[in-house]
Amino acid sequence: MECHQRGWLVYTRLKGDFLVVSYVAAQYAILFAVLLVLLWFVLSVDVSDCYGSS
Repeated sequence: MECHQRGWLVYTRLKGDFLVVSYVAAQYAILFAVLLVLLWFVLSVDVSDCYGSS
């Protein structure tokens, strides 16, 4: 019984760690997506300015 209980504790702790890691990864994914969109917007504006001036 004690072995089973220990396994359950390890399982719940791993599950908690996985939730935290996935939450942090989601935050970074959102941040990365926003930065990517901003970068694409800046580059597209620069390219359109170059084409417009020439």
